[in-house]
Amino acid sequence: MNVIILAGGKAERLWPLTRQLPKHLLYIAGKPVLYHLLENVNRVHDIESITIAFDKQQEAFFHKHKEKMEIIVSRAEVVLRSHDPYRNGRPKGPLAKLLEILNDSNSESLEGAQFCVIGGDNVFGFELDRFVSFFRDEHKAEIDCVAVQKTTIPSERSQFGVVEVDDSGRLAALNEKPEPPVYHSTACYCLSGASVGMALNYLQGNRPDSLGKFIGWLLEKREIESYVFTEPWYDIGTRQGLLDANTYLLTCLAGRNRRSRLPGLDGRVKLNDPTHFGATCNIRNSTVGPNVYVASDVNIYQSYVENSIIYDECTLVECQLKNSIVGPRSMITGYVNDAILGPKTYLSVEK
Repeated sequence: MNVIILAGGKAERLWPLTRQLPKHLLYIAGKPVLYHLLENVNRVHDIESITIAFDKQQEAFFHKHKEKMEIIVSRAEVVLRSHDPYRNGRPKGPLAKLLEILNDSNSESLEGAQFCVIGGDNVFGFELDRFVSFFRDEHKAEIDCVAVQKTTIPSERSQFGVVEVDDSGRLAALNEKPEPPVYHSTACYCLSGASVGMALNYLQGNRPDSLGKFIGWLLEKREIESYVFTEPWYDIGTRQGLLDANTYLLTCLAGRNRRSRLPGLDGRVKLNDPTHFGATCNIRNSTVGPNVYVASDVNIYQSYVENSIIYDECTLVECQLKNSIVGPRSMITGYVNDAILGPKTYLSVEK
């Protein structure tokens, strides 16, 4: 199995936080999003390769993390692959980048190969090893598979592609934004080499460069199986998605009886779990939590913080922070709700 993690894109929905920093390397629950995904990937058996693809201008960020990625992944070598995000002045989509990784391979040269293609901005509550094993079953050996979340709250995922599944579990249709769905297509695919090779024919037809659109086109030509899961799944490309993923992972850590380091405490302090603190944090006369990740060298004085992420070297003074993400080296005072603040933000909001 060849694992390809797509980690490109401009992440505009998280600007100004991600104007330079890749969203895949944002920290939640104590480590970058990509690390959480790699830990899941590392539990997959018989991996031949792991390739992480990203835009060339973000190369320095990913190479900075290469050594730690190699510690996380013990089953295969981690290969970092950068690419120009534009071709002929137009942004490349995920299929063009995928084929670039494979040097525009065709179905004949890919015969017998197997690929697990994953969006690097996802947090999955299910084990990827189970998904890959499902794909490898004898009666599904050459049948492509899509990981599909079954949900009872369709409105929360209406912005994502959704699918129809027949009684046998086969994928029947894929629609980008239909009426409230029951099954949601995730950015997680197991594809045969032959199907990956067909992507070149798909793009040569001047069709949209979208994995979802490609799967819909492929469905007209090949049988596709749905791997249905009910565990949580989060796309961290939005403020709410990032906060929800942080809450889920913090809760998982708390359930495993793992505690982060305790910050320096002064005065009347209340910590409502789950929380996670980095090194050398100081809390004075404040309430922090639940669902809060605090990075290193953060000071929180006379403040109330819940359901938020605060990155390195920030200071909060007389602040009420809810449902927000604060970029590194920021200083905040006053009431801040439902916000994304970039690095080095100095903000004083009157009560």
